[in-house]
Amino acid sequence: MILPQFEGWKTKVEDKANLTNLVPFTYTRLEPLQCATGIIPPKEFVFKDDYNEGIATWNLDGTLFLEIGYKIDGATFAVDTPDFMKRGAGIHDAGCTAVERGLFDNPKLNERQNKKIRKRYRLLVDKLLYKILIEDGMPKKRALAVLLATSTYGKVKYS
Repeated sequence: MILPQFEGWKTKVEDKANLTNLVPFTYTRLEPLQCATGIIPPKEFVFKDDYNEGIATWNLDGTLFLEIGYKIDGATFAVDTPDFMKRGAGIHDAGCTAVERGLFDNPKLNERQNKKIRKRYRLLVDKLLYKILIEDGMPKKRALAVLLATSTYGKVKYS
């Protein structure tokens, strides 16, 4: 099997496929990745990736940092391409991880209210992905299709 190679990522074939990825690859950051997201968290937080290996930090100014070693599984339900993997897949994956773990939640609110907050932040993360994909050279029609797919998945997940 020929492993796809993307700048800034080390590719590995996993022993087993998961249901959301077309091929069982994981990608690990070889260099730090930083993005001015424009999404301001309620407090600064540091969290691990879904593999419990790499670290991400979301600062109060909206900057999201993925440290060396942060690991993702690539584009969900899609083919990993250079315009997807340059920044978008990693930033989106980290953003969704933060949302799913409730890092944007307000502890003074109930679960139903926090679910609405997670839904709103997930949509912001999806729109950020669209913006990054365009900046990284993806054709607008494909980026729009990605936005529609990710936001539909997010709506279903948080409804």
